[in-house]
Amino acid sequence: MGLHPDKGTCMKMLETAGTPAHVIKHCQAVAQTAYRIGWEINRARRDNTGVGCHSTAPGATAGRIIDLELLVSAGLLHDMMRVYENHAEICADVLQGVGYKEEANIVREHMRYDKFNDLTIANETDLVVLADSLVVEDQMVGLDARIQYVVEKAKKLNREDRIDAILAKGDSARRLIGQIEQLTGKKIEEIVSE
Repeated sequence: MGLHPDKGTCMKMLETAGTPAHVIKHCQAVAQTAYRIGWEINRARRDNTGVGCHSTAPGATAGRIIDLELLVSAGLLHDMMRVYENHAEICADVLQGVGYKEEANIVREHMRYDKFNDLTIANETDLVVLADSLVVEDQMVGLDARIQYVVEKAKKLNREDRIDAILAKGDSARRLIGQIEQLTGKKIEEIVSE
């Protein structure tokens, strides 16, 4: 776990980059959603007595502790350059240049991440991308609504060729959400609204 920019630094970076207010609100919602999911996973994994772990599967609590500070900073910065084409690459290069390598790696991957890891090996990239998959603008809408939003956006842009990949990513996200819900004993909507 490395050094991560705090919320104030992230907000200053967003402002300096000229990130529009509606995009900043989206980034804040993604960061908050990712944090809540990561916190709940950590809580369940740390409970080595099994209390709170609602899975009877072997190794249900297996997995590394999630770096919550990284979730927040990467979530806040993931769309900092969204006004540009190839925004993920541009933003990742900026973050890399100022020494935020872990954030840069997550930001670089967030637009091309198509298959989520199993929860036992899930990492911060999985959780930031999952959070982004649950949020439209600054509202947590859930996976199905987000998928519908992205499919409609692809149609408007004449990118129907992307729809199968969008749906496959949704299936992968559904699998990870199911594992999170099994581990924590809570529905994803409950986790992100706490």
